[in-house]
Amino acid sequence: MSLLRPVYTEYLFKQLQKQSINVYGAAGQGRERLLDDLKTLATPAGIWVLSADMKAYRHNYTGLINDLNHQLSQQLASTDTSLSLEQQLDQHPSQTVWILLPNFDAILNATQLDKQFGIGFFNQLNALKNRPHCYLLCMTERPFQQYQLYAEQIHSLSPLDLKPFQLKPLTLEECKHELQRQDLRLQDKHFNALLDCIHNHPTPYLFLGFACDQIKVQADQGKLFKDRLTRWQKQFTLQNKRSLFSGVDKCTNHLKIIIRHCKPLLLTLTGLAAVFTAVSGKAQLLLDFLMKLRGKP
Repeated sequence: MSLLRPVYTEYLFKQLQKQSINVYGAAGQGRERLLDDLKTLATPAGIWVLSADMKAYRHNYTGLINDLNHQLSQQLASTDTSLSLEQQLDQHPSQTVWILLPNFDAILNATQLDKQFGIGFFNQLNALKNRPHCYLLCMTERPFQQYQLYAEQIHSLSPLDLKPFQLKPLTLEECKHELQRQDLRLQDKHFNALLDCIHNHPTPYLFLGFACDQIKVQADQGKLFKDRLTRWQKQFTLQNKRSLFSGVDKCTNHLKIIIRHCKPLLLTLTGLAAVFTAVSGKAQLLLDFLMKLRGKP
């Protein structure tokens, strides 16, 4: 399989054999494809790759650990299910192992998740990355250090040291090569129109896949190509409307976090206000009493 981002992927491939990293970038830019491409490079190099989508396991810490453990057992062709992930790694101390964790921000800045995704979990990850030849790749939308952990209480995430690498938007050349690999057999003018539309789309990799599927099934065949493109963009937007509701859910979740974080402060301020009101009332009574002593009404 050809690489979507040849230069960038080869660079990360080398970096991930030296250190644990945080790849961050917007959705729709081919984040999952990047991980697939890294796996493609890792296999012939003899690197064992474990991978688990954190979004799928945000409510199931035990399921995550069992999945990673099972993947490692398969690499070892082991039938001993009693060994932990760490125990299995101990048996092969010189073997390079990657642990890829896409959607890692699903357990950050979030309140609705398994409570075991707390400081203990990050200590566990830190212990894994500190092992010789064991490296983590945590994928997020923003740099990892900008997040907070709310599973137990508010913490910074400094104990897990990850080298940040930004996943930049796809270049025109990368979009072109990926489109050429689809073998769509378009006229040059249609190919260029589609390429321009993909490159300028906010989620180019996702739209590329959608548009190619439409062409392969000959959707809207009787229309002008520019009209077909316009129609596909509208269909794609409609199909992905759920992501808008997901964004609303994220904002609601963040608001809950802010309220919970600020609650102690609000309670303190409320208490101070009550004290101030009581003191003000007492002060007014004292002032009235002094005024009467001086004979003033």
